[in-house]
Amino acid sequence: MSEKQILSNLLRKFTALKGSKGAEMDKRLLKAEGVYFSKNKADAFSNPSLMKYLNNNGIHELIVTGVFIEGCVSATVEGLLLEILP
Repeated sequence: MSEKQILSNLLRKFTALKGSKGAEMDKRLLKAEGVYFSKNKADAFSNPSLMKYLNNNGIHELIVTGVFIEGCVSATVEGLLLEILP
């Protein structure tokens, strides 16, 4: 975890860490049953299973949401761009 991530988590009182109430899915969101990809870094694409799933299922569009746009949301979009751009 980078210094920036540690500071961000500290300021948010670690509310978006796995297992915390802040990391729970909002019940108003629609979620495909049985599809879940955990991550240990801000970038969701740090889990190679996510890209494999998208490719295998012909998924070409994503809506990226999250708790902390300057953290995980931005890191995930940047991670996707690194995956698809040469």
